[in-house]
Amino acid sequence: LLTGGDIDPESLQRAPNGDLWVGDEFGPWLLHFDRRGVLLDTPYPLPGDLRSPNNPFLAFGETATHPNSRGIEAMAISTAGRHLYAALEGATVADNATGGPVFRRHIFEFSLRDRHFTGRQWAYRTRTAGNMVSDIAAVDRHHLVLIERDGGLGLTAVDRKVNLIDLRRTDADGYVRSTLLVDLATIADPALVSLPPLHDGDIRLGDPFGVVCESIE
Repeated sequence: LLTGGDIDPESLQRAPNGDLWVGDEFGPWLLHFDRRGVLLDTPYPLPGDLRSPNNPFLAFGETATHPNSRGIEAMAISTAGRHLYAALEGATVADNATGGPVFRRHIFEFSLRDRHFTGRQWAYRTRTAGNMVSDIAAVDRHHLVLIERDGGLGLTAVDRKVNLIDLRRTDADGYVRSTLLVDLATIADPALVSLPPLHDGDIRLGDPFGVVCESIE
């Protein structure tokens, strides 16, 4: 049985047949619903037996392998509608360990036809250890647009970038190649369309304009 207390839905994609696929952080899991919201399958666990402290199947005394609230924040569907790409918001417990790759964020491929993870996965490198992958979208067969952001708000919102990643290309350390598309903290506004301010305390208006809300996704 799955209740609303067992899941933390963060991402959603609609399959070509109308079914809904949800990325969850409590498992973390992939969840499959019909168009009315009826759960069709048991939750799909992520490869590597990743389990957060909120996973209801975590045995007493068992150590979580993924931090709380750092599961599938971002999920894309391929342009052909055949695959999902589920990205972890934060590093795994193992990656966060002393000397571990704290900048690594995993992206997993899931087959909608076969209903299982294909075994293909990629690693994205964040700019800082605390940055999160907050959203992704497929552009074509090989490219995803990915939003990486900090946890800032207002004046502390400084690192939030939209990148194009190429799933065919990796660097010497195994991370997917990434090209900056736009820095959401410094968007050019030479025509000053963001002015005048509407409320007392409005900030980061003018040229450059900055997106200051926390959850920019």
